[in-house]
Amino acid sequence: MTAELHVGVEGGGSGSKGTLLNGLGEVLASAQTGPTNHWQLGFDATAQVLLELIDDLLAKAHLQGSSISSAGFSLSGADSTHCATSIADTLYNLRPELISGGDHKAKVYNDSMAALETATNQGGEY
Repeated sequence: MTAELHVGVEGGGSGSKGTLLNGLGEVLASAQTGPTNHWQLGFDATAQVLLELIDDLLAKAHLQGSSISSAGFSLSGADSTHCATSIADTLYNLRPELISGGDHKAKVYNDSMAALETATNQGGEY
């Protein structure tokens, strides 16, 4: 049985930070990279930077080649459902094997909304 691995990324226009967690919520690795705003880079380049960040996290945890169970991306510029879906679709199309099961367990949110949603009693439900 493969251990659960989860990735969280806070991505901005000047830099981005990622964290790799195990199924118990323990931090296995943290890493930083450059901007991940698709308005600056385009969808393909943004997805590539995010994939490189995930690869860096897995390498730091000595888990190269592993699949992740889920990924959450809180990104500046993901201001609409179209933008968020386009980034998630591009990630999946570039590396469908990265997320175990291949069933789109990558979620992309606008960074401002993600922060507000984590602060509500409803957990993002309005």
